[in-house]
Amino acid sequence: MKIAYIGSRKAGPESIAKINAYLDKLRADDDTEIEIVTGGAFGADTAGMKYAQENDLKLTVYCPGGTHNSRYCSWLEKNMMKAQIFHTGLPFLKRNTLIVRDADLVVVTDYGNGTIDAITKALNMKKKVVCAGCYIKGNYFKKTPKGMEQI
Repeated sequence: MKIAYIGSRKAGPESIAKINAYLDKLRADDDTEIEIVTGGAFGADTAGMKYAQENDLKLTVYCPGGTHNSRYCSWLEKNMMKAQIFHTGLPFLKRNTLIVRDADLVVVTDYGNGTIDAITKALNMKKKVVCAGCYIKGNYFKKTPKGMEQI
């Protein structure tokens, strides 16, 4: 099962811990092979990459352009055999589409307006979205879409 691990760059440790516990339970209950799909940014994306690394899971990363978290993405590419790192150079809205398109399930930590774009895309694709966090207000208010399961 491919799981998109998404959220804010400012995701808090509590929401990350809840998502990680949810994934632990899912892995134990289903005995299913899990692959993490994420966007390679700081915050929630990094938490997803670390979760995959620490649990020896497959990992797909659609990296942002420039130097944003490029050191960790490059390290994973060289040192983690189960990692596929795509240096897309794409902005987050386009990477969001790739991430949720590839996922069977979407898990969300604390989130902001950029993550709401990914959540909306996932719900429009009829994908299950599980959230363990809350909205972090940005420069403008964006309404959270209905349909997420809150844990």
